[in-house]
Amino acid sequence: MDTKQFDILLQFHKGLIRSHPHQKTIDAARSGVKDGASGKLLVALNSRKESLKQWNKSATSLTKRNIYNKNNTRNPSQGAFDGAFAVIDNGKAISKAATAAKVNYQSVKVLIPRIERWNEYAKKLAVIF
Repeated sequence: MDTKQFDILLQFHKGLIRSHPHQKTIDAARSGVKDGASGKLLVALNSRKESLKQWNKSATSLTKRNIYNKNNTRNPSQGAFDGAFAVIDNGKAISKAATAAKVNYQSVKVLIPRIERWNEYAKKLAVIF
């Protein structure tokens, strides 16, 4: 993985774990050290890379939901995903999308920026490949 890929994946990873690895761990991982915390970070970044590649290739919201759920500890309901994708892909209003998906407004509203973040980082990574 080159420096640009590493930086993009690290930013994405930090957002998912909502934490910041120690700078020594980051530097060691950047240098290719594969043991200890830096090795775990490299494994996580490679996993994120594969997930983002799959996300970018995926055409269906079901596949994206599965990728999202695999990489996050809190998994929204199918209805929340349906509502969020209706807003993102079809431009529906959040309240109408939530009502149609039979979920509350907040569950859709909170999920939209998370899905958009996945879209953003998948596109950034795709540009590099």
